Amino acid sequence: MTKGIGPSADDKGASAQAISVLLVDDNADFVDTLAERLTNQGFGTTTAISGDEALEKLDNQDFAVVVLDLVMPGRNGLDTLREIKSRRPLIEVIMLSGTGTERVVIEGMQHGAFDFLTKPPEIADLAKKISEANAKKEEHLLRMQNALEKAGLAQTEGAPYTSFGGIS
Repeated sequence: MTKGIGPSADDKGASAQAISVLLVDDNADFVDTLAERLTNQGFGTTTAISGDEALEKLDNQDFAVVVLDLVMPGRNGLDTLREIKSRRPLIEVIMLSGTGTERVVIEGMQHGAFDFLTKPPEIADLAKKISEANAKKEEHLLRMQNALEKAGLAQTEGAPYTSFGGIS
């Protein structure tokens, strides 16, 4: 399910383009409520109720940020994080956990998680983290674009790259 249009240019810390967020949690009621609240904050949201469903959606749509539950049946959050980062290294992933131990948090950060929040997150805190994660991704994309321009490999139409062969 996809909702919202994303923050407007007038929103604090947001760009003129929608921040697209993939929300992944096996609790359908929780993920739907989270999507509704983030949509009300101006984010574009899509939901998935498993790691496998999230990976399928990542294959078919670009997202700026993924908010991912740690404990899920089947493919758990850490396995899903590793797969997301192998397929799309620039996508920032915010992990959610109600039971995260220090070891799990460290492992998640080693595999590229942007941050960890406890469940249920305060919407204002989550919205801030999503905006920060999106800013980090945009900074990486700009650096890549600048490097390509210096190397003479930039697109001729002048539009910045939004995807680098699966690196989005």
